[in-house]
Amino acid sequence: MQWIGGIVAGVYSVSRAAQHCVAAAYLENCGRYCRRLAKPESAETFVVAKKHQHIDELIDALVWMRRQESDALDAAAKNNTQVDMDTIARIAMSVLKRLNQSVILRREIGHIGHWTPTVNRCHDNVAIWVAKRPQHKHVRGFIYADLRPYAPFIRLMAHSAVETEDGTLCDITPHQASFDYPFIRHVGTDEEFDLFGRIGHFDLPV
Repeated sequence: MQWIGGIVAGVYSVSRAAQHCVAAAYLENCGRYCRRLAKPESAETFVVAKKHQHIDELIDALVWMRRQESDALDAAAKNNTQVDMDTIARIAMSVLKRLNQSVILRREIGHIGHWTPTVNRCHDNVAIWVAKRPQHKHVRGFIYADLRPYAPFIRLMAHSAVETEDGTLCDITPHQASFDYPFIRHVGTDEEFDLFGRIGHFDLPV
C-alpha cells in the first residue's frame, strides 16, 4: 500500500487519505482482473477476442495498402507511355493459346465478419480474403470475352480468383454480368501480371 501510494503522490499532489483511496481501488481492480483470469473460460475468451482484434487490425492495414497500390496502378494506366504494349500483346497471345485450359469460375458471394468484397476490386478482394483465410489461395488470371458480333475483337481482362482447398476456383467479386466468361490462369511472373493490370484489359482484333 505504501508503494502504490508513493507512486500516486509522486505523480499528483493529493492528500494521504486520497492516496489510500486510489491505492485501495487499484488493488480491488487488480483482484477482479486476477479472478477473471483464474476462470479458464474467461481467460480463453479474452485471448480469442484479442487475437481477433489483432487480425482485424491487420486486415484493415492490408485494405489500406491494397487501395494505395490500386490507386498507383490506376494513375499509371492513364499514361500508356509507362506500359510496354509489346509485352502486353505477347502475354495476350500466350493466354489465347491456352484457351483449352480455361474454366468457369463459381460465383461465391460471401463475407468475412463485417467485410464484404467490393465491385471492381477483384485483386484487393482476393488478397484480403486469403489473408483472412490462409487455407485458400490467390489465383491470378484473365477473363476471356469474345465480344463478336457486337464488337470485332476478343477482350482479355486481368482478374483474381480464390482457389479453395479442393481446387475449386471461385469468383468472390460481385458483378452484374449475365454470362460467366472463361477464366485462364496466369503462368508468367508477377511482374508481367502487374504490367497487364495497369491497363486492366486488352483487346485483340479478330
